[in-house]
Amino acid sequence: MFGRIADRYDLMNTLMTAGQDRVWRAAVARSLNGAHDVLDVGTGTGKLAATVERYLPGARVVGVDFSEPMLHASTERVPLLAGDALRLPFADERFDAVVSAFLLRNLADAEAGIAEQTRVLRQGGRLVVLETAPARVFELAFRYVLPVLGGTIAGDASAYRYLPESTLAFKSPERVAELMRTAGLRVESIERRGLGSVAITVARKE
Repeated sequence: MFGRIADRYDLMNTLMTAGQDRVWRAAVARSLNGAHDVLDVGTGTGKLAATVERYLPGARVVGVDFSEPMLHASTERVPLLAGDALRLPFADERFDAVVSAFLLRNLADAEAGIAEQTRVLRQGGRLVVLETAPARVFELAFRYVLPVLGGTIAGDASAYRYLPESTLAFKSPERVAELMRTAGLRVESIERRGLGSVAITVARKE
């Protein structure tokens, strides 16, 4: 599905969020506090990885994604690799920060995904998750407006039925935080944005 919409994915994100996706990515980057080795899991076209690189000059940033068409659609200069978020191609404790944007709800096993991100994170390192959150105030728009928009602009209404449905069915930010604690992380903050439609959750590996 992501391969089908790769060429229009970034444009659709900007339209769906009224440009706030850029602001949210910047907030994730600012939360990293000078990290030197950063992994962006589910990087897509590399927008979050590139944002982190701009905010952390000199940092080594790499993105990994399962969808090769998404990687090929990237115009960013940050290194991007093909790989499975449930079996990351990196050694234990390889990075001092791991980030993701709109990834967890698309995994077959969100808990396993968090555990895998924790595995490659160094002691004291920070894990930051930007993810949509179930927000009933947007349910009508999610269910009916987005598929029309997706069909018109991305040429794939079915993909933009899946995206809102997966959001409404996904765990609350508080439940995501519990999964992080189960993985051995200390949750530092949960910040809701976009009138509660997204959340940035920051945790540290102890």
